[in-house]
Amino acid sequence: ASPTPPATPPVETSPPETVPGISVVMQPLAELLDDEGILVYCGYYTEAEVSIAGAESAAERISRELTKRLSEGGERGEELFEAASERYRGLDEDMQAIFMPYTLSRQCEVMRGDGAVLSVLCTDRAYDGTAQGSDSYYGMSFSTQSGSALKLGDIFPDTGSLRALVRDAVLAQVEQLENAGEFTGVREFVDSALDGEGWYLTGTGLGLKAAAGEIAPAELGELGFEVPYTELEGLILSQYVPVEAGPEGASGPEAFSLGFDAPASEPVA
Repeated sequence: ASPTPPATPPVETSPPETVPGISVVMQPLAELLDDEGILVYCGYYTEAEVSIAGAESAAERISRELTKRLSEGGERGEELFEAASERYRGLDEDMQAIFMPYTLSRQCEVMRGDGAVLSVLCTDRAYDGTAQGSDSYYGMSFSTQSGSALKLGDIFPDTGSLRALVRDAVLAQVEQLENAGEFTGVREFVDSALDGEGWYLTGTGLGLKAAAGEIAPAELGELGFEVPYTELEGLILSQYVPVEAGPEGASGPEAFSLGFDAPASEPVA
């Protein structure tokens, strides 16, 4: 049996000088639900398998947390199934014959993986009978030394100052876009992302992602924003600032690939 994790994460130490070998593999899972013999809902999920050289217990803990979030549909899946069943029953025979099952897929992409942090950006992509469906995004970050989940305040102790800086930075980035006048609710988007799980870390900064239609017309698609670590100096704890130059032959977050058909990622070092 796996040991019970401590109630509070252990005190973080400075990351090692060398980057550990990290591998992240996502195994595909599928859930097909029928309504009286008619397929009305499909769920496509993933099960995580993380390995970290020299930190097996941390890797196991991260795998468990990722899988808990990604391997089942939960409340969202149940809502889609019920909605699909009700929609199907309300159609005539001709429309039932061409009914497209509602779907929910859960995937994630590694945005940063090193001796301090493994940070992923997860995507819930739902088809709910509308023309384009809907997407939602959330980040999950972990200490690669202890495996504990990292909250925003664990990395940026002064979250109030961070919020003000990120808000100004995102607004400045929006102002540089030619469609800036079509954006609404940007401040609320930033606050919601930082208060919840809408943030993640990359190799170069703090990232946020807005779904299509969330702060701008849907035709503009999803929108990503990043505040570089250089602008976060004094707000981020030093142990979470990535080392600029890794060991010879090391590769960055682009070495990671997650998806239904993705092979095992190459170790970072």
